[in-house]
Amino acid sequence: MNLSLPKKNAILTIIIMIILIAVGLKLFIYNQDGLIKIVDSNNISVVDSKVDENDQQNTIALAWQWKDTQSGQPVSSSTTNVDNNNNIFTEESVYKALSRVRLDENNNVIVDNETLTALNNTLDDDRLQLDSQALFELQLLIKKGLPGNAGEQVANIVSDYYQYLEAAREFNTVYENDSNAVLDINESIEQHKRNYQELSSLRQLYLDTDVATQLFSEYDANANYMFEILKVENDDNFSEEEKKKLSSEIALQHSSDSINVDNWNKRYEVFLVAKRNIITDSMNDNEKKTQLIELMNQHFSREELIQVSQFQLDKI
Repeated sequence: MNLSLPKKNAILTIIIMIILIAVGLKLFIYNQDGLIKIVDSNNISVVDSKVDENDQQNTIALAWQWKDTQSGQPVSSSTTNVDNNNNIFTEESVYKALSRVRLDENNNVIVDNETLTALNNTLDDDRLQLDSQALFELQLLIKKGLPGNAGEQVANIVSDYYQYLEAAREFNTVYENDSNAVLDINESIEQHKRNYQELSSLRQLYLDTDVATQLFSEYDANANYMFEILKVENDDNFSEEEKKKLSSEIALQHSSDSINVDNWNKRYEVFLVAKRNIITDSMNDNEKKTQLIELMNQHFSREELIQVSQFQLDKI
């Protein structure tokens, strides 16, 4: 998507924003060129059940227990009946959907966009109808595979998130019915922004405030960025040059807001200077690659490198 949107494409952009906000579960993903593409979380495939032995991240995949911790017997391949359409949860399916969720050194869940993706992989299906008993059984299944504090945390988040999804669908239905009024572009932007803020308030109602903030931090930053860009692009008080300058400033601020790395912009700038020196050196590509990896580890922690993996810092 071109970040500098010409006036004639503003209506199309508003339509995209309507879809984004109404669905409420799309993800903005940056590619290495800084362009944005919108990815439907429903189309993100779950990870394979096999764990890469070289991947030392502390994840649910590594913490998952395939045996009952008290009896020592294998956890039964129990299923949770969801509805009459033969939709069921199994230990394997839940494990696959949640396996990339990360844990900290104390085995507490790291709530972030990876967690949000996992929740959507598990629960984001309009056909899914969980009554209180089915939801309770799903929580038990999670706690069996993930005993201890982490299992309690994940089970609670899963339950709260499912209830939020149900409320969000009702909200979206009302929003769609109320969005038929003919508005000019700026009024439309403001209306979508207000509706997005209401959806954010709905999250706070069903999810723990800290959990909601952390789950949607990247998503909120992307949405706010798009609102600000649209507002600038459709403001006739700015010249094209002024719009370009303001859009660049908004993009820079968005980069800082959406990346969970302290002082990212400044540190990334310093890293790029050092990287350019390596790239332009006469050494062969293998040596450059080795030095780039060393440079990355000098400037960023492993946790931070995971957060910014989409930038492919080691690319020559």
